[in-house]
Amino acid sequence: MPAPTPSNTLCVLLAGGQGQRMGGADKGLQAYRGQALVAHGLQRLQAQNWGPVQHLGISANRHLQTYAALGYPVWADDHPGYGGPLEGIWSSFQYATSSPLSLDYVLIVPCDTPHLPLDLASRLSGALCSPRHKAAAARANGRTHPLACLLSVRLATNLHSYLDSGQRKVQTWLEANEVQWVDFDTPTYPAHVFDNFNTLADLAATEPG
Repeated sequence: MPAPTPSNTLCVLLAGGQGQRMGGADKGLQAYRGQALVAHGLQRLQAQNWGPVQHLGISANRHLQTYAALGYPVWADDHPGYGGPLEGIWSSFQYATSSPLSLDYVLIVPCDTPHLPLDLASRLSGALCSPRHKAAAARANGRTHPLACLLSVRLATNLHSYLDSGQRKVQTWLEANEVQWVDFDTPTYPAHVFDNFNTLADLAATEPG
């Protein structure tokens, strides 16, 4: 397998959740500092310091036309019922492997984390330093962030089997595949780089009074 680069990596914003803690609102479309959260996420992906993003898309299960209007491909989970983020990762694998492009990796980020580090892609890429390493994910100050991850498409079959077994825990699956944790600790990185929004009250607290 070649090393991950912008040319062989599909960058994916996960926006397919049910938004239960937001009263069922579509989290990616909620406003934060004058823009939808999805717009912040796309900007962070576009600004990654490993080079211009060449392949970028959105995993969503509602308001597909609204997301598509942002100008990027959009795809939904195969199975209805909001099966969790691993379903979004699985559908992203399918999109990557069915593409006529040579896409060997997917870079996954959640839509509710608008301050992701701009060297996320390059540092995760550096962790996949041998052929046996197929997954790298972020960790900050001892706390893991499994949905900020870079994955080889060779994990697709493994993930399909994991989902078929009824399991849904992202970190459990990553650790079973020898994930390489990459640290983004303070003071090198701000403490808030992986902060996410789970409720409408969280978002309201960030807006000017």
